Amino acid sequence: MAEKTIAVLGGGIGGLVATRQLRTLLGRKHKIILVDKSSYHHFPASYIWALLDWRKPDEIRKPLSSLKRYNIRFHNGLVHTLHLNQNVIQTNKEIIWYDYLVIALGAEPAYHQVPGLSMATPTFYTLEGAIHLQSKIKGLVNGKIAIIISGLPYKCPPAPYEAALLLDYYYKNLGRKNIQIEIYSPEETPLSTAGKGMGEALLEILKRRGISFFPNHTISDIQGGRNEIRFENGNIITPDIYTVVPPYQPPPIIRESGITAPNGWVAVDPVTLRTKYPNVFSVGDITTIPLANGLLLPKAGVFAAREADVVANNIAFEIASCGSPKSFDGHGYCFLEAGNGTAGYIKGNFFDRPAPTVSLHKPRMLYHWRKLLYEKYWFFRWF
Repeated sequence: MAEKTIAVLGGGIGGLVATRQLRTLLGRKHKIILVDKSSYHHFPASYIWALLDWRKPDEIRKPLSSLKRYNIRFHNGLVHTLHLNQNVIQTNKEIIWYDYLVIALGAEPAYHQVPGLSMATPTFYTLEGAIHLQSKIKGLVNGKIAIIISGLPYKCPPAPYEAALLLDYYYKNLGRKNIQIEIYSPEETPLSTAGKGMGEALLEILKRRGISFFPNHTISDIQGGRNEIRFENGNIITPDIYTVVPPYQPPPIIRESGITAPNGWVAVDPVTLRTKYPNVFSVGDITTIPLANGLLLPKAGVFAAREADVVANNIAFEIASCGSPKSFDGHGYCFLEAGNGTAGYIKGNFFDRPAPTVSLHKPRMLYHWRKLLYEKYWFFRWF
């Protein structure tokens, strides 16, 4: 059997699972190359803990170079061009030839879409932003914090609500009870993709904690020097602290690749994650998968991981009859940290018809400990 080369673009959740699963299934015979512009793999689910200084950076990131122990070749570089007809990737450092390609480049913040956003307070959606916000969070004694969802789609839909609940717990635990936390969203209800019932259940949790939710608020611009945020409906707020969940877009090279849907994200078969090129697959946030209710599959790490496992199994089976053919079924779950040692649990079938069937299990200590264990398991399992 001739040696095959499988290239994986992106060392995030989907890219890491794809490379490790491929190596496990294929043994050491075939070549696996991982390409990423960053030298680290991050675990984004823990950024909110970093926001409150409950995690240090090196606790939630690992160097991708350590994957060499599994005979995975890591190339630290920026992908410039994809020549999908020729099976060629061009980075800022080299040219890479492949037999199979897995695209897991994720979604990029589109700060330019909101005037003033690029100069605004950093977002906790990056590790650097979460750390930058720590001093402001610690220093607030009374006042108002605004968490603003600037556009759709955005990554990890529960995260803004999780941040609000943890901040509420954090301040009340310090005895600072005169801090108001508000969430502004362009959606009618929270987590609209998951259905009205899910949104109502989450609103009830927010209400019990005194956290305000303002729907139908699409951000217009930010006057950072005055902490002034304007919305398209005419409302203006001036919170003491604010953080904005940025709008997201696919990387430019994808928009130029010829494998995108009309919305600009990578079009894939929802079951196999194969693109229009038989040897090219795509997983995670960079893809677009329509749901039965007309909305799109949320951009969340759990889907990236499950999609990557499907793709790795199917590639290994095609190359060497290793593993077994798999299908992505649209099932997913995540935890919703609520403070005081508790977390909620969101679980559902997003491929269900006529709409996703999603449930929210109320916060319990059990789910908090499951999230803690999953964080430890993640690095133990994949590194």
